[in-house]
Amino acid sequence: MAEERTLVPEATWNRVFEQDRDGRAILEELYLEFVGTDPFVAGDPYATHVNLGKAEVVKHIMRKCGS
Repeated sequence: MAEERTLVPEATWNRVFEQDRDGRAILEELYLEFVGTDPFVAGDPYATHVNLGKAEVVKHIMRKCGS
């Protein structure tokens, strides 16, 4: 049977990515690079899918820290 993972509390995500100046800068850069751009690549659905996946990771971090 697989071991259950310990989830990181929302407060920890918030402290790292919202309250810490460096963490906030990293999250902003990730947002600008992967969420704030057009993910669609004409004629290449695979690249579009990869870009959408990258954006979802950033959005996941933002949801975890309450953004």
